[in-house]
Parts: sequence; C-alpha cells; structure tokens
Amino acid sequence: MEAPISLNLKNLQFSRKQRATHDWDSIIKHQAKLRNDNAILTTYTHMESLSILPNTVTLPLILKACGNLYAIETGKKIHNDVMNTGYCFEALDLFVQMLMNGMRCDLVTILSAIQAIAEYRCVKLGMQVHQLAIKCDFNRDLYIINALINMYSQIGCMEFAHVLFRSVSTGDVALWNSMVSAYTERGAIDEAVALLRAMKLKGTRPDERTVVIVLSLCVDLANGLRNGRSLHAHVVKCGMENNACIRNALLNLFGELNCVEDALKIFDETKNPDVLSWNTLILTLARNELRGKAWDLFMQMSELHFMPNSHTIVSILAACTDESFLKLGRFIHGYVIKHGIKIDPPLHTALTEMYMNCIDKETAETWDVIQCWLRWKVQNSTSNKRDFDARRWFIR
Repeated sequence: MEAPISLNLKNLQFSRKQRATHDWDSIIKHQAKLRNDNAILTTYTHMESLSILPNTVTLPLILKACGNLYAIETGKKIHNDVMNTGYCFEALDLFVQMLMNGMRCDLVTILSAIQAIAEYRCVKLGMQVHQLAIKCDFNRDLYIINALINMYSQIGCMEFAHVLFRSVSTGDVALWNSMVSAYTERGAIDEAVALLRAMKLKGTRPDERTVVIVLSLCVDLANGLRNGRSLHAHVVKCGMENNACIRNALLNLFGELNCVEDALKIFDETKNPDVLSWNTLILTLARNELRGKAWDLFMQMSELHFMPNSHTIVSILAACTDESFLKLGRFIHGYVIKHGIKIDPPLHTALTEMYMNCIDKETAETWDVIQCWLRWKVQNSTSNKRDFDARRWFIR
C-alpha cells in the first residue's frame, strides 16, 4: 500500500512557470521517498503543462514510477519528450549513471535506453542493453522485442533484427510491421515482399499500418500501380477507406506514379483532408504540369483556413518552372515571409531552384554565386563550432 502523501499539490502555485527547478526536484524526491508513484506522475503532468522537462535528478524517479505502475505509454512519451530536445547523449549518460548507482532497471527504463541507442546508433552499446534486457527477463516482452528490432534496423544491423524476429513465435502484427518497414526503409524490396507473403501464410491478419507499408512498397514495384489499385479495392471492402493514414498513402502512391485521375478521386472522396493530403495533391498536379490546378488548390486550401506549412510551399513551388512564373514565385516567397513559415533546408532549396528557373541567366548566375558564398560561410562557421553564426548565415 502506498504511503499517504503529506504535500497538497493543489495548494502549490503551479501557474508560475518560472518556479525554480530545485523546487520540482524537492517535490518529486519527497514523493519518491513516500513511494507514491501516482503522485509523481501527477507532478510530472503539472510540469508538462508548464513546458518544463524533467532533469537528470527527476527523470530517473519519474521513469521508475512509470515502471512500478506499468505505465508503458506514459514512459515512452516522457522519453520522446526528452529525445525531441536533442538530448540523446545525455539520456544515455543518465541511463549509465542509473546503473552505476545500483538502481533497478524496469521495463520503461530499458525501453527508453533502447530508443536512445537507436538515435545514437551505437551497435556495441545496443547489444549490451539487449543482454541486460535478457538478464532482467524482459526479452519476451513484445514492447522490448519491437524496440530492439527497430533499434537494430536503424543502426543498420538488419541481420540481428532478422534473427531476433525469427526467434519470436508470436503472430503479433506489430512485430511483422516493424520488420517489413525496416526492410522497406532500407530499399530491400524483395525481402519486404517475401516477409509479407510469409505473414499471409502464417495467418497473421494485417492492420492499417500493414496496408500503409505495402502501399509505400508499391511505388518501387514494376507492377506497383496494379497492386496499388487492387489494395485500394481491398481497403474499401474491409471498410478502412476512411482511415487518414491509408488515404494519404494512396494519395502518395498515385502521386508518385503520376496517376492524376486516381489521386483526384481519392482526394475528392476524402471527407476531412488534412494538410498532408493537400500537399500531396498539389505536388502531384505541379509535377504533371497542371500548374493552374495546383495553384487553384493552393488558394482553395488557404480559403478553407488550412495553414500551409513548408512542405506545402515546396509543393507549389514545383509549379514555377520558367520565367513566366517569376511573379507567382515571388508572391509565394512573400507569402512565406508574411506568414512566418519556417524556411527549412528543403524550402530553402526549393526557393533557390525557383529563382534559378525563373530569372534570366545573368541574374541566375549572380544568385548562384551568392548561394555558394553563403554555403561557404555556413561550412566555415560550423567547422569552427560557431553554431550561431552558421544559423545566421543559413537563414539569410
């Protein structure tokens, strides 16, 4: 039974985001001392609402609470929040410190370590944590197996991932999906197709993610269009046609294969298209020289209050292929600046190519010289570890 908590969280001033970090440390350490795992997660929820991430003091205690309560999804979310800040090495360093301090490794802790290693791409450390999972008797847990398969595939050790997959007798569809996806992402199309056939023979029922993976495979197959259309019919038959991920995968397939009519039909049948749906169709129309339709769709998207992102702009810029589109290209560039759309590397490249395609030769050569000079400044700043200067030159 959990010890009663002596701190009343409701009476604390959680609305103050600038509360000192050591205050949060003190609260969570006190709750851990009382072994009140539920209270620890409640405190973490308050921290999250104030955009405060756990530090090296509180994170082990929060993850331990997740493990004690078997709150796997919460633990994974906390880990992802930390990883998204770019602290991959720090997360691994924290894991090593936990081991050195003799802390017990629970399921959530090992899951977090495996996912961090996948980002860090260290084979030796990955194998050591795999052995630790076996020692802690977590090697039969499907969460751990799935994470290990993903880790080995991201590191590039497909043989290890395959051996691990074969050692599992379960027909869990998530494991099959992970393995097929791993082969697909590495361009091993034949192996992915063979695994899908084996999945069918084993009687494992595919789910929505399986369909999305197979649709992505069809792009690289010689008979991909025929298979894609057959799979589309299967999706309708199984009542999965309203799944947003499947619809976007179909849109992407028909767009990649330049089947405009099929793509338009899918889009028209979509009740609530998301930004990804709009982006895919705009790019499909632009690539097939239907520039007017692409522009109309972009304007329609704005009129319906869908906020375009950098991918949308890259898609519509694909329609600006010669100097007759210079005015339109400049309008789009101005739209990006006006609406504060982040100019990430793909958008930066698309804007550069637009000006190269649309401006006269003399201006294009001048633009090219400017871009080469800026790239040199970025490279020089980065090599001298002047990250601020590098970012400043890049966004110019």
